[in-house]
Amino acid sequence: MDNLPAFIMIAPGYLVQAWLFETHRALGGFGYQVTMVGVSALVWSLLILSAHPWLSGSFDALCDVRVPPNKGNNILDTPSPLT
Repeated sequence: MDNLPAFIMIAPGYLVQAWLFETHRALGGFGYQVTMVGVSALVWSLLILSAHPWLSGSFDALCDVRVPPNKGNNILDTPSPLT
């Protein structure tokens, strides 16, 4: 592979396939591709999800929506003409 970012993204799959090869349980063909992509996707997903607490401070600032206090213009505050 001559693309370093692509290699880094798929590296967890390579490590699992190397371990499977050493233990004589390596998969071939489509199983090899599924292992490479599936393990890499799982590892990177878990890493991104585990980084959420550190990232949440910046996301909270973006999502901080203030609701103005009720000034009596709510439909529930007006008297009903039926009563």
